[in-house]
Amino acid sequence: MTPRHTKRLLLLAIAAVLLGVSAQYGFGDAWASQYTYAFAPDKTDTSPKTPPPRINMPEPDP
Repeated sequence: MTPRHTKRLLLLAIAAVLLGVSAQYGFGDAWASQYTYAFAPDKTDTSPKTPPPRINMPEPDP
């Protein structure tokens, strides 16, 4: 084999090994979603919310 064929074979072998190693960690499905979604917060408080009390501010003098 010529050095050119040896380099190509070595490159393909390294790529195959890296692909096999990354498959162990589940990286094969990483392309499926580009976004990370946050979990929805738990709704523990079901009581209706009351608006804050209104503060009577003095009106400015004209």
